[in-house]
Amino acid sequence: MRKARSKKKLSMGLNKRGRESLYYPSSITFDRQRQHIIVADDSHNCIEFFERKSLEQVTPYGSTGQLMNRFSSLRGLCFQPFTRHLLLGDSGNNCVRALARSGDSDNDVYEVCHSFGQGCGDPFSPNGVCCTSDGSIAVTDNRSHQIKRFDAAGRFVGAISGPGDDSECLEHPGDICCLDQRFAPSSSASSLLLVCDSNHCRVSAWSARDNQFVFCALGLSLPFRTTNGVCVDLNGFVYITSGTGSTSMMQVYDVRGGESNFVLCQSFRGRGGDTLGEFNEPSGLCVDDTNVLMITDTLNHRVQFFE
Repeated sequence: MRKARSKKKLSMGLNKRGRESLYYPSSITFDRQRQHIIVADDSHNCIEFFERKSLEQVTPYGSTGQLMNRFSSLRGLCFQPFTRHLLLGDSGNNCVRALARSGDSDNDVYEVCHSFGQGCGDPFSPNGVCCTSDGSIAVTDNRSHQIKRFDAAGRFVGAISGPGDDSECLEHPGDICCLDQRFAPSSSASSLLLVCDSNHCRVSAWSARDNQFVFCALGLSLPFRTTNGVCVDLNGFVYITSGTGSTSMMQVYDVRGGESNFVLCQSFRGRGGDTLGEFNEPSGLCVDDTNVLMITDTLNHRVQFFE
């Protein structure tokens, strides 16, 4: 069972630029090679880097604007497994940015090497980004209510779903992650894309191989107002954040060996509070290489750790 890790959080303070280090953190990922926690700071439109062991901040990257090294409304972070590019959903600039390290030293920073998504139909507003085991990229598009698929080089392949109220439709899809086939339900023939279908208050599962709809998990009967974030830990458990204020929640599900749906294992009700283990609009999630769970507690301007 997960529990809040005492005295371990990234909270708002002054960074090396003399401003608050975290303000409305939206997305998070972990760089296993460099042992860095990477957080998308939605207010400052930059990416914040923290040492995993010490939690000390490394120099942030980016600022507000439309140039290659400037961002607007950051949504979604992940690593492309083969190129090791850091992929960033730049929603306000209608593209996904691919960032590469400037060198091999641990002190070298990431720099934007290319952008993609502008040619996959208008409008394009990335809201979540993930990669499958073959390196292909899946991006949720908040405006077209679709999942956009790209190959490993960022070339547009096709789109999945669209707006509506049927089980196979999406309304303002948010975060997205990949559930490896070894953890997927026994009925699944491939890895699954798990998508936060925010306005329908549920998570949808799609085949990562052939883009076919598989099932909807977490129906409207559960106490969600919106589904905010989703991730899978190293043991195949699925974590979902939802709500804001008094409805804030993080839940843990087990899908291994099931036929089509998730089994609820544990719930954390945030209640809109700011004490350890409480949330106010929990959003992005990821785990480090020791399976410690990290959650962006957006309106409390911090990251919380669960072990």
